Amino acid sequence: MKNYLFLDIDGVLNANDALLDHNESRRAWQDFEAVSGSRWGETVSPEMIGHLNAIISDHKVTVIWLSSWEERAPVFGYKIGLEGSIDWPWLSTEDARGKWGKHVSIEAYLNTLPGRNANVAWIDDDLGDEHKAALWATDNNILALAPRAKHGITPAMLAQLGKHFARGMRITEGRSTAPGLSSLAQAIPHDAANRAINEMRAQSRHIG
Repeated sequence: MKNYLFLDIDGVLNANDALLDHNESRRAWQDFEAVSGSRWGETVSPEMIGHLNAIISDHKVTVIWLSSWEERAPVFGYKIGLEGSIDWPWLSTEDARGKWGKHVSIEAYLNTLPGRNANVAWIDDDLGDEHKAALWATDNNILALAPRAKHGITPAMLAQLGKHFARGMRITEGRSTAPGLSSLAQAIPHDAANRAINEMRAQSRHIG
């Protein structure tokens, strides 16, 4: 089973306002720094980028940009050191009516895969507020992580991501007969909308 990651930028890779928190113990990463260059100014953690690179490489993850940065996302990824990111494709963040519709783009992409043979994760800070999309992810067995914007991806989230993709690799190699995809739904009933949202928010508050 192939691993796929749909990746946002702002509030995920770019930890908005992280450097404004002068209590460093509250930061998800101790090495947050501003991206250099007059056209940038975003806040990233090189350590986090290094760990994410390792997960993507070790678990043969196909990454798809899903950010309002759209066609500019590959350049940003290259700038902050995400290996191979200049060649990652990007998807539209809007639906046919011009509304926020990232889950619609994911659905369309997955439907192009033969047999929809995919172990999927999606990291997006908007999932804490976009309840319909969060529940769609649950119903489709997608690992959905919703960071807090000022923290971005946390160590705890990277640990979840690595375990999720390792499971996909085991299924691919024929060493597991478990169901295909890891899911928030395994722990939370499909009809428990509020619990699903609260769980994702709790994950985002835990900064490892």
